[in-house]
Amino acid sequence: MTEHTAPASDTVLKAEGLHKAYNGKPALKGVSLSLRPGEMVALLGPNGAGKSTLLQLLTGLFTPDQGAITVLGQDMRQHPARALAGLGVVFQQSALD
Repeated sequence: MTEHTAPASDTVLKAEGLHKAYNGKPALKGVSLSLRPGEMVALLGPNGAGKSTLLQLLTGLFTPDQGAITVLGQDMRQHPARALAGLGVVFQQSALD
């Protein structure tokens, strides 16, 4: 059995230069990230480090002030429905009513 390994240039999720501020206070300043098929990433940091903000940007709940996000080659700003169709997220706190 052979394992398929994607070339290093293939990304399923790419974030470049993300900036987000709330009432003028920066939450993210120039965050970049790329994930290839099969990769897993953990975000660790203290309260207020920007972990939740980053996830909310990556899932389309918020829009970055600057920067770009692509999911499976689809630009989150130009084609959000296409980008989000290939993304699944389970948040820590459920908000189902």
